[in-house]
Amino acid sequence: MPLTLFLATAIILAGAFAINNVRAEQKRSVMQSVLDICTLNAASQRQSVAPDVVFYDCLDKHRFEGTITSFRAVTGRRKSVTATAEATMDAFFLQDRETYTLVAASEAAEERTNLEIVLALDVSASLLTTTANGLLPINELKAAANQFVETMLAEDTGANIRITLVPYNSAVNLGADLAGRFNLNGGPGNLMNGTTRIGPDVTQMRCPLLPGSVYNRLDLSPTEPLGMHPFVDMLGGTRQIITHLAYTDASFAAATLQENLCSFFRLAPSPATDNVVRLPDQVYPDGAGVVPPVPTTPQERIALLQGRISGLRTTGETSINQGMRWALAFLDPAMRPVFDAYRSANRMPETTAGFPMDYTDPSAIKVVVLMSDGTNRSESRMRPEYLAGPSPFWMGNDGNISWHNPARVGNQYWVPHLPAPTGSPAGTGAGQWRAVPWQNATNTGTPARRMDYTEVWRRMKLTYVAWHFHARSLTQVPTTNTAANTTRVNAYIAALAEYMPPEIGISASTKDTELQTACNLARARGIYVYTILFNTGTTTSETLRTCARSESFAYPATPEDIAAAFSQIALHISTLQLTE
Repeated sequence: MPLTLFLATAIILAGAFAINNVRAEQKRSVMQSVLDICTLNAASQRQSVAPDVVFYDCLDKHRFEGTITSFRAVTGRRKSVTATAEATMDAFFLQDRETYTLVAASEAAEERTNLEIVLALDVSASLLTTTANGLLPINELKAAANQFVETMLAEDTGANIRITLVPYNSAVNLGADLAGRFNLNGGPGNLMNGTTRIGPDVTQMRCPLLPGSVYNRLDLSPTEPLGMHPFVDMLGGTRQIITHLAYTDASFAAATLQENLCSFFRLAPSPATDNVVRLPDQVYPDGAGVVPPVPTTPQERIALLQGRISGLRTTGETSINQGMRWALAFLDPAMRPVFDAYRSANRMPETTAGFPMDYTDPSAIKVVVLMSDGTNRSESRMRPEYLAGPSPFWMGNDGNISWHNPARVGNQYWVPHLPAPTGSPAGTGAGQWRAVPWQNATNTGTPARRMDYTEVWRRMKLTYVAWHFHARSLTQVPTTNTAANTTRVNAYIAALAEYMPPEIGISASTKDTELQTACNLARARGIYVYTILFNTGTTTSETLRTCARSESFAYPATPEDIAAAFSQIALHISTLQLTE
């Protein structure tokens, strides 16, 4: 064969091989591209459909030409999909072989980031005001929050999402169980007369008193010494009448769980645990002391937390600063010893090891969802000397109470339950001054005993004491006398100011500043703060807008659309978990 013909033949054959190889590679490239797309779709953590269903549906939509020779999917915190495929292609030009075998392989994985979420929910009394459309705000809040929990945890098979519930009103109540993990002092205990309890059951009343300095930092160590709110019914009102009102009157005289700064719903079972903080997947011993198993599946975890949310009750006023401050505390690594203690006691899952995570951990995202339907309210505080120790009140052996006023000339013991002195004009107010504490009608038997202030406030509202002892004792002139009425009202106001001087209270503006400071710290630390301005007919705090991470993280809502606000936040958080 002449050399020229040989070279020409070789060139033609090489070209044929090249054409066949190019066609084969083009087809394999298309096959590889479709395989990559479909494994990525199947591995997406956003998908709620089974990975194999997603994968094969994707192949059909792309008209995949080939045979899947292997497929494997692993779900959990790290979701992965691997697949291989083969296809054949007939030779096209100067067949050096009859067919080409094309092979493609693809692997895709997506790992969920750890999410730490705190739901800080306002449960103040204003949520009990029915709207014009007949909706009860607290019920709409519960439904929306429960749906949020369902959305966040339903697909969380790897237990990467931890949700803490922080209900708040005038304060944040840790409850006796959680408070036992902190260095708290000064909390109220039940007062007993033999086997009979005096006043309400306060065993679950554990609201720490936070000094202003804690708003300048994120950590709040459980070993840090903190005081607790005492039991004093400072919020309840009394009847300003000049006739006798028994201190046992349930509505206007007796101290209640509902109307103090660490407040419970007054009709709740006693002791009430409805509005206490709940850590992620935390379980409590039952009445017999038996600890139930910790929840492990998404549905078990959802049911536990939804039960807590559904049990929330509305009462008290509003301290948004406290709700936010405690939310940040339970995201801070300084709280890890508390989580570890519950985990060691089999009261939180093993998967909570290492929580709260370090701020620098690249796999952690920390989130606060802060909801309120109002504004921060000014908060009164009692003078410490009136909280405990001997008081000027005396208990007779018949259960009646008298009050000693050493500044009065003459008889110094006011006995409010007695009728006006004999011969008084018609309409004269009830009560008499006596030389000694009231013992009983015959002044016989066990002497009257001096009451401790702790017992005074356990039995009576502050307003009742201010009116029926301080104000009404000053003048018993009938209410037809305008000057006498003014005297009584002024004495009532002066008594309240003596017990609760304005200068030791906390103003609403101070709370706003504390809230904004905490929000700024959260933003600087990379914590995502979403706020819900729940308009239930009251004025909502504009500080909530500036508290949010940005304007788009603040969600105005009404009872009609609060579910949508929670839903949008859930969607946004889910996106963060996959993209951050």
